[in-house]
Amino acid sequence: MELVALLPYTIFSLFHALTFTRTTVIPQILPPGPPATAGGPPQAHPVAKKLQVWVKCKLSYFDTVKVHCGYNVPFSQPTTTLQ
Repeated sequence: MELVALLPYTIFSLFHALTFTRTTVIPQILPPGPPATAGGPPQAHPVAKKLQVWVKCKLSYFDTVKVHCGYNVPFSQPTTTLQ
């Protein structure tokens, strides 16, 4: 049962790790693409762009799931009340 509780944490951590990889690791390892306009900033590497699109797509589903899970989690009620 404890492993089920770790599932949301694991998924959330995966998205953080992928975002960190895209924004920090990939720019250090792979060269940026050419600028979109003359004199403009360089574009992200195509691998980083694909990772961004994938994470953004999955996060939209994940956000929906988080909302549903957050409102449907049954909390145990105390059997006695303090007076």
